[in-house]
Amino acid sequence: MMNLKVFTSTQRHLGIAMLLSVVWGNLILNPLKAQTPSKISADVDDLPNNTEQMKTWSCSQGNQEILVEVKMVTNWQQIMEMETNQWQCQEQLINISDNAVQFSCESNENTINLITVTWIKGNEGKSSMKNWINTFENQSMACTIDQTNPFWN
Repeated sequence: MMNLKVFTSTQRHLGIAMLLSVVWGNLILNPLKAQTPSKISADVDDLPNNTEQMKTWSCSQGNQEILVEVKMVTNWQQIMEMETNQWQCQEQLINISDNAVQFSCESNENTINLITVTWIKGNEGKSSMKNWINTFENQSMACTIDQTNPFWN
């Protein structure tokens, strides 16, 4: 015959309370720490040299400027035809406004490839960005935009 132990409701509540107190105590003694630096440097050379890290490029052409953040997309400049359209790009970080217009494209072919393009300034942003989105989608990437932003309407 099996010997089953039956817990009363009070014993169950006491057990749950003890478990929660241990978990809560661990959180207080070992708080979760965010892994963001206290100061973000604008110098790319100060960033860790990690191939898994996104690389950030500032590109300009005349009065137009964009920011391109790339992870594992090695041929993005050819895909966007940056050279043929005479965009000048250099790897660097720049500040962007909170309401900056951007799109992101990604694919999952063995590794996750991700590119985010942010329009910083200049004319013809909407048409250029839509062309780039179409080009990336033709490369089997899925692209997203913030459809609530009036820029895309």
